[in-house]
Amino acid sequence: MWRKARHLFVVWAAWALVMGCHDDHGNYPGGNPGFPVDTSRGIDAAVDARPDGGDSLAAGRIRGQICRVEDPAKVGPCEPVQNSKLIVAIGALKTAKVDADGRFDIEVPTGAKEPVVSTNVDNDVYFGGATQVSLGSQGGAINVKIPVMRRSDLRILTETSNIAIQPGTGLLVVHVERNGAPVQGATLTDVQGLVPFYDTATPFLFTPSGVTGPRGTAIYFNLTPGTIAYSVSKDGKTSRFSSVAAQSALFVTTAVLPLSP
Repeated sequence: MWRKARHLFVVWAAWALVMGCHDDHGNYPGGNPGFPVDTSRGIDAAVDARPDGGDSLAAGRIRGQICRVEDPAKVGPCEPVQNSKLIVAIGALKTAKVDADGRFDIEVPTGAKEPVVSTNVDNDVYFGGATQVSLGSQGGAINVKIPVMRRSDLRILTETSNIAIQPGTGLLVVHVERNGAPVQGATLTDVQGLVPFYDTATPFLFTPSGVTGPRGTAIYFNLTPGTIAYSVSKDGKTSRFSSVAAQSALFVTTAVLPLSP
C-alpha cells in the first residue's frame, strides 16, 4: 500500500512539470507567476515545527513563514529568514511578497486541492524552496513553512558531499522516522536513475553508499521535476512512498515507517 509521505516543510503538484522562465518578474519552480503581486499580510498564529495543516482561520488563504535550512539533516524549529526579498507563488496563478520577518499570506487559486507554494529561484542569496499544502475545510491553511537554503550553505553541502547541482534540477530531502525518532540503518531506492546520499556523523557530509546515519536522512540530488516514487527498507521490511521534485528548489519530506511488531 502506498503511503503519501508526511511533509515537513512544504513543493510540487501539477505545476511541478512546468519549466520556469526568467524575466524581471522573477523565476519560479512552477513557471513565472506574473503580476499583480498580492501584498496582503498577516499571520497571527505561531509557526510550529510541523506545517501543512489546513485551518478555517485562513479561509481561502495560505499563511506561513519562510524558514532557513542550514544542514539538511538537522530537524528543528523554524529559523525565519530576514529581509530576504523573496516572493512566493502558487504556480503561475497567484503571488505574494514575503515580509521582512519571513511571513507570507497568499490567496488560494479557485479549485486548488493541494497547492504547491514556492519561492522565486533567482534570488541571489537563497536557493529556491517549495512545499505542498493540505487545505482545511474552508480552503485555507496556516503554520505552513517553506524551506530555503542559502546558496552558500548549499555550496558547502555539495562540495563536502562531492556532488554538483545541475541547472534546473531539484533536491529532495527525506527524513526517515519511526515513532517520531530518526531511523538509522535504512536504505532508499534509486529515483530517476539517481542514488540517494545518506547522512553521516559529519555535518554537511552525505555519502552515496551505505544506509541512513544517526539523523535518518537521505538526499536525492539533481532530480527532474515531477512525481517521485521511492521505497524505504529497514529490518527486512519495505515501505513505499510518493513525493514530488521541483525545478531549482528544495523539498523536504518525512517518510514515516510503521511501528515494528
